[in-house]
Amino acid sequence: MTSVEQLYGVLEEIRADEHNNYVVELCIPKDNVPNAIAVEAGSAVGEDEIDNPNWPPAGKF
Repeated sequence: MTSVEQLYGVLEEIRADEHNNYVVELCIPKDNVPNAIAVEAGSAVGEDEIDNPNWPPAGKF
């Protein structure tokens, strides 16, 4: 997806279909990240957390 209008369109399609599950991928420019996310991004574990024996970090959750 490349625009907010496309996102709105997809969300409307999803709302109209109660019988299926969906995954929506959003691409957000690195320089347009909300501060609340940016603060955690440096310490967050990525997709490989299942293979990380130290996951979850003590006291994180």
